[in-house]
Amino acid sequence: MRINQHYVIADAYKQYVERYSKKESGRRIWQPGMELTKLKFCQINKAYFAKLSERLLSGHNIKIPNLGYFCVIKHKCSYTNKKVDFGYLKETGKIAYHTNLHSDGWFARFKWSKIGGVRNASLYKFKPTRRNARALSAIMQTKDGHKQFFT
Repeated sequence: MRINQHYVIADAYKQYVERYSKKESGRRIWQPGMELTKLKFCQINKAYFAKLSERLLSGHNIKIPNLGYFCVIKHKCSYTNKKVDFGYLKETGKIAYHTNLHSDGWFARFKWSKIGGVRNASLYKFKPTRRNARALSAIMQTKDGHKQFFT
């Protein structure tokens, strides 16, 4: 059985409010120095994640406490299990294979190493946003773009 639950910044804000404020006589009382509006909280988190994404795409590893390590790794394409180019097959009717010549035969992906304290780690997965996946693809398609990532 698979349960798909997505947590977004707004869910994190609810937890933030519960942790750093309390409700007294219909008003929310914040701990000193911890008051944030939902808009400001979202702006701070989006800026933080944008910076993390930028660092990942520049070839750095990132360690987040209690979550593990995030990085971009590259692999050499396997020539024994070639991937069929279905776009070319549909256009011409001839079978052709992806060779990744634009990146010297390498492909890259985001990796989450769950070593570091995640309970029930096999229940979680990391899926990069479309923007980050496309940015990684654009980097790999540049000349020598694959050289900044680890194998």
